[in-house]
Amino acid sequence: MPNPAAEAATPGRYDPFLLPSATSIRFFLLILAAAVGAMYIGFFYLPLAITAGAEFAGLSMADCEEAARTGAAVLSDRAVLDGFLDCYARNRGQTIAWMMGAGPIWALLTVVGYLLWPIALELRLRPRRAADDPVVRAARAEAETGLDGASERVRVLTTQGRAGGARVFGALGRYRLAVDSSLLAERADGGLDEPPRAVLRHEIAHLRNRDVDLTYLTMAAWWASLLLIAPLLPSYTFLTIVALATGQATGNLVVLQAPLFMGAIALLLLQAIRARVLRTREHYADVRAAYAWRSDRALRAILSRPGPASRAGPWRRWWRGLRSYHPSPAFRLRMLDDPRRLATVSLADLAFAGILLGALQAHLGTVGRVATDGGALNVGGAAVAMLLGAPVGALVAAVGWNAVHADPDGARRWSGPAAVLAGGTLLGYSLPVVGVGSWLGLLAAFPVQGVVSYLVLWGLCVVLLRWAALSARVWLAATERRRAACAAGLCCAAVVFGCVFALWVIFDSAIRAGPGGWDWYTVRIAAMTAVLSWALPVAVGCAAVFTFTGLILRPDTRGPAVRPLLPVIGAAAVAAAQAALLAWVTVGQGVRATGPGFSTVLDYALACCVLLAMGTSAGLGAWAGGRGRLGAALCAGVVFAFTVVVLLPPVILGAAESVPCLAADPSLSCWGGVGLAMLTSYSVEQVVWVALPLLLGLCAVCAAAGSGLRRLLARRGTPPHADRAPRRPGTGHAVSTVLAFSVPLAVVALSAIGAPLEDTALPAERRAELAARVEPESVGRDATCETALATWAGVSSTSTFRLDVLDPEDGVATLAASRDPVLAAFGRGFLDGADVDHRQLFYAAARYCEQANG
Repeated sequence: MPNPAAEAATPGRYDPFLLPSATSIRFFLLILAAAVGAMYIGFFYLPLAITAGAEFAGLSMADCEEAARTGAAVLSDRAVLDGFLDCYARNRGQTIAWMMGAGPIWALLTVVGYLLWPIALELRLRPRRAADDPVVRAARAEAETGLDGASERVRVLTTQGRAGGARVFGALGRYRLAVDSSLLAERADGGLDEPPRAVLRHEIAHLRNRDVDLTYLTMAAWWASLLLIAPLLPSYTFLTIVALATGQATGNLVVLQAPLFMGAIALLLLQAIRARVLRTREHYADVRAAYAWRSDRALRAILSRPGPASRAGPWRRWWRGLRSYHPSPAFRLRMLDDPRRLATVSLADLAFAGILLGALQAHLGTVGRVATDGGALNVGGAAVAMLLGAPVGALVAAVGWNAVHADPDGARRWSGPAAVLAGGTLLGYSLPVVGVGSWLGLLAAFPVQGVVSYLVLWGLCVVLLRWAALSARVWLAATERRRAACAAGLCCAAVVFGCVFALWVIFDSAIRAGPGGWDWYTVRIAAMTAVLSWALPVAVGCAAVFTFTGLILRPDTRGPAVRPLLPVIGAAAVAAAQAALLAWVTVGQGVRATGPGFSTVLDYALACCVLLAMGTSAGLGAWAGGRGRLGAALCAGVVFAFTVVVLLPPVILGAAESVPCLAADPSLSCWGGVGLAMLTSYSVEQVVWVALPLLLGLCAVCAAAGSGLRRLLARRGTPPHADRAPRRPGTGHAVSTVLAFSVPLAVVALSAIGAPLEDTALPAERRAELAARVEPESVGRDATCETALATWAGVSSTSTFRLDVLDPEDGVATLAASRDPVLAAFGRGFLDGADVDHRQLFYAAARYCEQANG
């Protein structure tokens, strides 16, 4: 039997089974969508349970406020603070349980359906064990040949015309191949004719493609979703009728119709994805049976036969195609003519992925914020958005990798697919969720902000899709282990897309938090907040390093493949030049490393560093870029910028503070001070988080300009430089690969040294000093709440790794001096030694103020 993998290795031959198939991509899309839909729709059972008379103690946040007011008069201050935090913790736990509880139920129903479906199907087919005659032996031989001798997993059964020709089913690795007895017509030589052989090979191809389990998991997942959603529809329909009949529809009608609308939409979307999964698997089975086992002619003959659908009217054919899980024969023939159609970028898949991503953020993003709100380590909404965007990013990248694998040299426009992905995300993000503002509501209230939010997301999606296509093109040409390269690319894409989505969530949240109406200041603040977050270096570093490594390993790339260490060497030269300048100014000119004079010198040194970095990145762009190689220029510029930022903090503190010490008295203590200064220099946020976005932007622009200049000179006939023979990767390439991976990791890791582990609790002596200076009942509740909310916004900020961004002492003193008994008890309890840090203290104060102010 021909080996499909061996055929795929033939130059020019496309192997649709090398990378993740469209069937598997759509299957995982269905599973994610069904799980999220179950959790989201399941939350609507809570109002039904409350209406039915169920009681849930502690579910109301107002109960926590009332308990705190009552306890302030009879309990100790520490007991009031601890009791309020415990009440909110129970509240969060119950809220999370209701928002996610339907997920495990759906998963259990799906597993049960997957196990029972083959049993029910076998009972419906009424098969009988095949007799040991020549045609049955021929069918078994086909199964053994198609499964490479692993036919013991498959049992051949015959039916009396109930299998529709042939059908394979089963679960947990034990499968059954049911064949109609009429299909096994015996020839004179005891074998099978070509049409029955083609049908059997098509069914065996389902086993080789490993989509039998996917098929019944798909069916079970949809029916599990239906079992969860179906009871809600008549229940809320009845409540709507009662509300209309009793005249209580005002204000409640929209709330009652939301579950009906969202349940129907969820079932329709899941049905559409289910149909796409089941139809796509038929195409892959046709392709394997036709080209791997030489059944192309027989399959075409079978699919070309006129059937009832071909003689029906257009509306009847449309309805049959809508409810059928098998594609039309004409469409199957077109796929056999060109299997590359299977890898076409589907706008429907991107739309479904976008809707899923938006729904994930709307529902599970709320769960993540509830779960992490007020904790000792505040990870914030950005980390939650990154985790939620990662699986969708891997699916979207798989679509791009398949498209590039099918047509490596094809020209593609990614702006349209990015617009569909961004639009679907914003539609999914508009789900009615308590505590989450809808994008459609933002668009209706403030159109400009809504459009700006969409355009930013669209731009980020364009960048992601272009990068996925570029990295796929680079890595598929750089290595023979394409499956391993694709797996690494999808993992990297999950991180990159998760961080990119987190950047948009930060930007969108900052826009929503601004004042009403259009304001450029709000947009600038939102952009700055996103740029200064940890997600930027992680996304850019992972994307650039992955592609840069592929360029190093690809022997036909001129720039990075020939001199891979040049960006790192250029960054070291820039840092050395700045170190020399600062050392000369500090020692030679007698300028002290403190005071306004040195600040001016430092500004000039930074300006010189930026100008030098711009010139160097332009040179790197001209060296690595050129026609069709802009990606190589950008990767070299980004690696250069990251390396500069890694070297920048120790250069500044080392040259400014350590050089005078070493020049005056090079003792052991001075050398120890030098090492300590270099280690602690990475905790200077202003250097890392301000210099990194600046250098990334400038170096990318200059590298693109250098690449464009080289392209322009090449068009005018000026040779960029002589062609060199391709070089195989050697030791220098391995070293540069390790350095390239280490550079962005060093930026992220070193800049966070000691910040999350910092002890933020105030010492006992300092608490006693603050308690002594407190004037009881000297601050009103409104002023106290304003201070508490502002301080909580500061200490909970995750725009950088530094969590302790505000001095909490003034806020603690304000709480203890409040006229509100509960807020005063919070402050005094903290000063009295309560076992909480200042983040938890201001979380409690902020939540109490929000509840008390309505």
